[in-house]
Amino acid sequence: MKIVNHKKYVFLSMILSSFLISSQGHCTSSTATPEPSAIAINACSDKEKGDACEFTNDKGDSVNGRCGYANDQSKLFCVAYQ
Repeated sequence: MKIVNHKKYVFLSMILSSFLISSQGHCTSSTATPEPSAIAINACSDKEKGDACEFTNDKGDSVNGRCGYANDQSKLFCVAYQ
C-alpha cells in the first residue's frame, strides 16, 4: 500500500484558493463603456446634445447618430444609432 503525502496537496490547494480570492474584483466588466474616439468627439464639436451627427470611422464606414455625453459628462460625442 502506497502512502500519499497529503501535505503538498493541501499546500497547493491553499495557494490556489488564495490566488482566486485575491483576484476577485479585479476582472474587467464587459459592460464598461469605452471612451469615445476623437473622431466621434469632433463630429459634435459645433453641435448640442441631441443634434444629428455623422462621421467616418477608422474602418471607412459612414456612421450616423446623435450627439450625447460621455460617462464624465464633459465630452459631447456622436453616439451611433444601433
